[in-house]
Amino acid sequence: SLVYFPATTRTAQTKLVFRVKGDAEAARQAIDRSLASAIPGSVDKIHRMQEQVAGRMYPFRLTSWISTVLGALALLLTISGIYGVIAYLVEQRTKEMGIRKALGATGFTMVMMVIRQSVRLALTGIVIGAAFSLVISHLLSSALVVVQGFDPGAFLLGITVVLAACLLA
Repeated sequence: SLVYFPATTRTAQTKLVFRVKGDAEAARQAIDRSLASAIPGSVDKIHRMQEQVAGRMYPFRLTSWISTVLGALALLLTISGIYGVIAYLVEQRTKEMGIRKALGATGFTMVMMVIRQSVRLALTGIVIGAAFSLVISHLLSSALVVVQGFDPGAFLLGITVVLAACLLA
């Protein structure tokens, strides 16, 4: 193993990294004893690398979970809004549908008419929303280092969910 020892032990926040083979806990105890005998009082804490990495990754994981929850909430609000608007628009056309039925229109043609108009509205919203999200993801991708700003799977899933909500309404 290779170990770096600083020129002075009085340097604040000096950290040593050891690579060990075998039982990590036994190695930690041996290193603790060796350092304590060589320089008494020099060892404050000894952590495993997994603990260090987990501690440093916590803010990023928390941000990821918060973003996921907020995104899911926004999707839920979008779906409920679309469902409400489409259902209201269909309800407003009840008299017109009664007149069409009286004039000989079949139930299938009326359902297809409503679905066609609803999908047209949904596609207009999807095109506008996708354009905005592509622009925003492009702007945000400059701030992201490891993560891609554009996720095609997420975009397709969002579009599918919006279309499904429209058709269910």
